[in-house]
Amino acid sequence: MKIIWLIGILMLAINCTASVYYVNNIIGDDSHDGLSSDKPFKTIRQAMSKLSPGDTLIMASGCIFHESMIFQHSGTPSAPVTVEANGSILSGREKVPADNWKHIEDDLWLNANHVQTGALRPRLFSGDGRMISVHFQTKPQDLKEGEAVWNKNGIYYRAAAGEKPTEKEFYGTYKESGVVLLNHNYVVVNNIITENFANDGVNAHGSCRGLIFRNLISRWNGDDGFSIHEDVQACLYGAHLHHNDFGIQDISISRSSFFGVLSEDNRSIGGDFHGGMRSIEDSMFRNNGEMQLRFATNGATYMGLKKDNPLENARAYLKDVLVCGGHGATLQAKGKADVTAFQCTFVNTETGIDVEEKGAIHLVLCALANVGQNIVGKDATLTAVSCVFSPAPMIWGDRKLEGDSLRDALGDATNIVQEARFNDKYRVRSPILQFRKELKTPGFASPVDLPFIPKPPEDLLAAKSVTARHDFDFETFNPWSRFYMNNAQMDAKVKGSSVLSREQAASGAQSAKVTMQFPPAAAPYSCYLKLFTVQFQDCEAPLKHVSCMLYGAKQGNSFRLRIRDKDGECFYGPMEKLDWDGWKRITWDISKKPPVEISGGNLNHVQDGPPLEIVLEIYFKIPPEGHAFECFVDDLSFE
Repeated sequence: MKIIWLIGILMLAINCTASVYYVNNIIGDDSHDGLSSDKPFKTIRQAMSKLSPGDTLIMASGCIFHESMIFQHSGTPSAPVTVEANGSILSGREKVPADNWKHIEDDLWLNANHVQTGALRPRLFSGDGRMISVHFQTKPQDLKEGEAVWNKNGIYYRAAAGEKPTEKEFYGTYKESGVVLLNHNYVVVNNIITENFANDGVNAHGSCRGLIFRNLISRWNGDDGFSIHEDVQACLYGAHLHHNDFGIQDISISRSSFFGVLSEDNRSIGGDFHGGMRSIEDSMFRNNGEMQLRFATNGATYMGLKKDNPLENARAYLKDVLVCGGHGATLQAKGKADVTAFQCTFVNTETGIDVEEKGAIHLVLCALANVGQNIVGKDATLTAVSCVFSPAPMIWGDRKLEGDSLRDALGDATNIVQEARFNDKYRVRSPILQFRKELKTPGFASPVDLPFIPKPPEDLLAAKSVTARHDFDFETFNPWSRFYMNNAQMDAKVKGSSVLSREQAASGAQSAKVTMQFPPAAAPYSCYLKLFTVQFQDCEAPLKHVSCMLYGAKQGNSFRLRIRDKDGECFYGPMEKLDWDGWKRITWDISKKPPVEISGGNLNHVQDGPPLEIVLEIYFKIPPEGHAFECFVDDLSFE
């Protein structure tokens, strides 16, 4: 007890010594103690030298700091180092020395420097803020008027006729990275903007863990908006990453989580992940120049891991992610990368899914629409459960698959259809598919919580709202698939099923075939079948009309329809006889024939929903010798 008491006193002492520092480059001075907003530090560098575990740095709102934030100390799990940036900007942009321009030939000029090294991709901006740099590998002689290239020699600029860059104002990205962490742990950075750095907006290398960034804006940087490499663990909550080379680059054995990220208009790839593990949720990747999301193998022997360690192969889980527009693939897995995408939407790109080498992509409740093609290598793996593929060919090894052949190859013909319609938030509205005994809408579950979600093209707005009427033709899945038996003779092993079949159909090619096999018993007994639909989550309660097609075969059994609401309250329709041969439409117009019985649930006599379920009950009297029963159901409709 004494030891525990001493530890508690020590922790209290540590917390009590935590300090709050202030930095303001307008009124600040590095000779201040920085402990009040009246006497702040002037530079971030001075503030960084003071931060210890549990300390907080508060940056003055609206300031632009032309310097990097280079961390010098770590926090601890219970006492992180925290930066509250309040929307302040870190800028790596500086004025280009006008007297350093040298005329080379014709209208070509050179401002010599050696900034472009390694991963640095410095950029040149005009005085009005326009980026005029082109790709750093462009040859100077290929520049067009008003363009510049910044290579290892410096800045080459193609002037207009008679123009002299010595008389103009230019700005360049001379500083390396905005937020820099190397082997620093337990750091929290909130509400910061990084822009115009030659390398990365955020750069975390070495061995870092416990890094948290919230509401990051990282833009117009030479390489990455957000970069973590080697043995780094980080979480990013809310970010807008745009006009960098890469929105995110996540390399080696890093472990990362991304929530509420928009990565758009980056020159190369929206999210580039090599090795390691990560989760990406409630995020959007759109309009990036070469590809939207890439996952690939990355050798990690330089990190001390043996070859073929699982962390070499990127492992990823995507949920509620929207990918749209831009060039290249929406989602690529190569090497031995393994990606699971749950409730994601991939729309309006040149290529949808691209699985190469021994990569694997697993799609669950995803929607792919308006993509040029999908690609699966001969040694690659693609699986799909309850997904929507809009009309687009699949290049699978050396085969081109479309329509039924694509559904057969994916092995989930019940739930994969060739149609997708959207509302104004890229939410899929049709079809609704069966998943784990419920009806689900493919694609992300709710609008991405970002202020900059785009309006899709008009040709995707075919369905703007959920209709009150539901029609199921049993061509793509069986809504009446949940099978229960109430058996008065418990030792009788009754077998039954309700499955899609092509033997009979009231319309189209398929219906649900319902079979029962009652074994012999010592004495006659009575029982009944309860055939439940999946749970309809988008019903407008109460239902007014239910109908279906039923194939009778003169069985003579009694049957009835009932509705079960979310509280388990049951509304029973009139009893009927299955005494006809062939197909017949069964209709219960609830507005004209109210329920003959209401029981169970909260007994408020109101259909409370969603969800709602529709139940077909069929009653049996079984003789001692047993009995075989078979019927078909098709074209369920209700509103």
